[in-house]
Amino acid sequence: MTNRQTMLYTGLLTLIPCLLLSSSLNKSVISDEPNHLYRGYRYLVTGHLDGLGDDWGVRVNEQLSGLFVRLFHKPQYFPPLQAGESLNSVSASFAMNNGPPRWMMFWARLPFVGISVLLGILLFRFVRRLYGVRSGLLALFLYTFSPNLLAHARFCVADFTGAAALFAATVFFLDYLEHRGWGRLIACGLAGAVALMSKESMILLVGLFPAMMALNGVLRVVERRRAARSEAKPAQPSHSWGPFRGMAACLGIALVGFVAIWGAYRFEVNTFLKPGKDHDTLKRMNAFAPLKAILAQDKVELLYEDANHFLETTRVPAASFLRVMKRKLLHAGSWGQSAFLHGSYGTGGWVSYFPVAFLVKVPLAITILFAIGLLGIFLRPTPRFRQELLFLIPPAGLFAAAMFSSLNIGFRHVLGVLPFVMIIGSRILADRPDGVRRIPGPAALVLVGVLCVWLLVASMGIHPHYLAYFNEIAGGPEGGIAWLADSNLDWGQDLPALADWLEEHDIRAVHMSYSGAVDPQSYGIKLIGERQFTGPDDDPKAHRFALKVHKQPKSGYVAVSVTNLQGVYFSRKDAFDWLKDLEPVAKIGYSIYVYHLPEPVELQE
Repeated sequence: MTNRQTMLYTGLLTLIPCLLLSSSLNKSVISDEPNHLYRGYRYLVTGHLDGLGDDWGVRVNEQLSGLFVRLFHKPQYFPPLQAGESLNSVSASFAMNNGPPRWMMFWARLPFVGISVLLGILLFRFVRRLYGVRSGLLALFLYTFSPNLLAHARFCVADFTGAAALFAATVFFLDYLEHRGWGRLIACGLAGAVALMSKESMILLVGLFPAMMALNGVLRVVERRRAARSEAKPAQPSHSWGPFRGMAACLGIALVGFVAIWGAYRFEVNTFLKPGKDHDTLKRMNAFAPLKAILAQDKVELLYEDANHFLETTRVPAASFLRVMKRKLLHAGSWGQSAFLHGSYGTGGWVSYFPVAFLVKVPLAITILFAIGLLGIFLRPTPRFRQELLFLIPPAGLFAAAMFSSLNIGFRHVLGVLPFVMIIGSRILADRPDGVRRIPGPAALVLVGVLCVWLLVASMGIHPHYLAYFNEIAGGPEGGIAWLADSNLDWGQDLPALADWLEEHDIRAVHMSYSGAVDPQSYGIKLIGERQFTGPDDDPKAHRFALKVHKQPKSGYVAVSVTNLQGVYFSRKDAFDWLKDLEPVAKIGYSIYVYHLPEPVELQE
């Protein structure tokens, strides 16, 4: 690299932690953080997962957060989780009662700032090897100023860690396909283990990696035949990957990964099913129905009981992890949650949800570069076509699986596609496949310059409220409320900004309906009347709260989280429709709307 390129590379990597830290210090504890932090800290302290449910295992983000908090914050208050207690309330108490929550969460979030820098380095190195230095710098620029990645890389939740682990596992696997070797096989297995322990949806890699290996073999055969016909040498070294050798390599990677996961679970050996708890697991996995066609009813029931007894009594390694994966596979297409998409409400999900979320959440500058690069791959293929097609498989698989999932609560579930999108977008500045530097045309340079400036302006304009970023198609961050909710816009992150606004305007107390995990009063916000949170358990309170505020004898201020304003988690979706006709006096971080009621208004039951 030249001196200028080195300076740009160093500057971009330095900017990443600066942007993350400066935008996260004044953000409150978001909805999912207390549970993640408490589980990670509890496992480090006690060494077991009892009481946390079979649906949670040893996640990488939780262990990192718990470790940093234990080492550097040293909590004095650690409430035990008693039988029958709510994990949500205990974890929120843990997060809010160990000194100022800002500093506890600073240490809990810090490891992900480091991961974001490492991911930037890996992204640059991969793109540089594939397309050249200029493309590597363009990909790193897109990564550094991506509002979507900046929004999630500063919180101690699983989404960004999962995205980073997916990309790292793919890069290591592609490296193994090209060069092989025991060291690369072990690295690939370890990367896959980290991915599986980062986010359960990464179980897709178990099927995607063999598919990539098979496709790689087919494409290599095609390359060799073309090279033979043209009497030219193959562009890449030609390794012989027979079906049995490929299968052995996949099994070796899986074995390394499983041993690593088993070690993370402290080499636990337990039964796959807990007696009494999972009695109908096999029925729900549809193992019962197909057998009815070939066996008598009593034989099927007997077989079922024997299998269930076997799983309840046979001890296996990493049983807790296997139970987590079992639950993920069992509920992949059936488990839903209240969701909102452009005026529509539902729990079963929409196939269009993630395409629409991508269209309105990703900066248009990145989308345009991605579209140009994708068209170039298929319309003007180069000797890199095999590698390009292979690294498209994991993001395509992740996005397709999300589209047919019934869980539609946030673009964050497909965050892992963005590093791949940036790689394809950087293709516009690629050198020639033989390594000879190619000088892009003036039109390409002008286009890249304009799009980079556009992205820079958009990213800096939304700082520090990256979570609320929406592009121009949606009408910007102020238009986001009409398109999406929940973690796309409002994750309970703006309590400190609301407290500052109230103090600045000398407002002593407000009526508040807050969508989040912690008490707003923990941030110095004084509430009028009963506090009111969102969530399925609190649903009956929503309309009563609206009635109560309307019948106050005096005028006052009302602060409502956007998710509640949309009624996403309320059976009465119109609970706050009366507020939508009023102009808010402030939009705090675009996620909390503040209204002033000059006089009480009558609202009928």
